[in-house]
Amino acid sequence: MKQLLHFPRTRLSEGARAFGGVTREEAIKGALDQMESMRGDADLVIEKSIATLEQIAAAPQDGGFFSPGQLSAMLARCDQIVTLAGTFGYRALDAATCCLCDLLEGLRQSGLKDIASIRVHVRTMRLLAPGAPPLAAGHQNRVLAELTKILAHHGFARASDMADKAGIAS
Repeated sequence: MKQLLHFPRTRLSEGARAFGGVTREEAIKGALDQMESMRGDADLVIEKSIATLEQIAAAPQDGGFFSPGQLSAMLARCDQIVTLAGTFGYRALDAATCCLCDLLEGLRQSGLKDIASIRVHVRTMRLLAPGAPPLAAGHQNRVLAELTKILAHHGFARASDMADKAGIAS
């Protein structure tokens, strides 16, 4: 048995059919071009955020360790970087920054103190930042795997792993 589909006529459907609109492909290309035009500004924000992370990592305040305020400030900068790195396709920087977020949150919740691990993550982010000399994909993967080992050393789970187990789309 054949089934007929009926698409009702509305002002919106008629307007979409009207002459002068753009095709889907043109709209996507326009959006991508507009995003690409913002890459330079995004790279500057990433650079400033990494520089701020480096400043914080160089000056622990709480008896030689990072204060809760410093950990929160680092998380805020990481959030900016994750958003921009993901948007502009900096996959390795995005992954390294997510790993630092997981480390910072784990340290904050557990009360553990670890300056060296935080500094290693921040230095890795500098290595993977836009404008840095490119690393081969294999080297990027190796560096990211080593960051994950730091989390495992502390017994901290990756937020993405917890989302996968909970069935949450990341």
